Amino acid sequence: MIGEIRLVPPVSWRRNGRGAVFAAILHGGLLGVMVAGFMATPPKTPPQAVSSMVVEVVPLSPPMPQPAPAAMPEPPPQPAAAPIKPKSPAPRPVAKPHAAKPQTPSPAPASEVSSAAPTAPGVGTPAGPAPKDPEASAPAFVPPRSDVAGLDNPHPPYPTLARRRGWEGLVVLLVLVDEMGTAQRVALHQSSGHDILDQSALNTVKSWRFVPARQGGHTVPASVQVPIRFSLDGKA
Repeated sequence: MIGEIRLVPPVSWRRNGRGAVFAAILHGGLLGVMVAGFMATPPKTPPQAVSSMVVEVVPLSPPMPQPAPAAMPEPPPQPAAAPIKPKSPAPRPVAKPHAAKPQTPSPAPASEVSSAAPTAPGVGTPAGPAPKDPEASAPAFVPPRSDVAGLDNPHPPYPTLARRRGWEGLVVLLVLVDEMGTAQRVALHQSSGHDILDQSALNTVKSWRFVPARQGGHTVPASVQVPIRFSLDGKA
């Protein structure tokens, strides 16, 4: 939009002389204030760059170990003084013994000679009694017996099966006989190898009669071994 242009009539110098002076004074005062303000304001200095300081921590190296003081060498051992041996006294001369003169023994009294003479056996003091043999002094022992005439002890029967098969053998029994001659206990001491023969001998001998054992004139209980033979040819 274009403004309008107006024509202002020229002002007369005289009319406006006072205004011009006043304007000049006002501008001069403003100019002086601006100059004073410019001169009073310190010039702005550009910020200086702050130099940074880098601190590097370096670890201290450990102190070097001090070398141990060298040990003082021990003084060499002094040699031990050799013991002083006491001087042995010089041997004294031994005087030689004088040869002793042989002495003639004096004759002993007759009484001593007679007592020292050996006594012949059977002459003089009689000897003490001879020691007795303990076995001879003990009373004689007679074991029990079953083969005495008059006892009539039967022979064990030969089992038919054993005879048919031809079995033979020897049976040994251990019999305990009391004071009356009775078989108190019969045990098998040695087997024939066949139970049928052993049993026949045991059953028969249990009923046998014995002559009891004697010792010192008295009958005593004792054990005796009784052999029983089974033979097909009839030999006992």
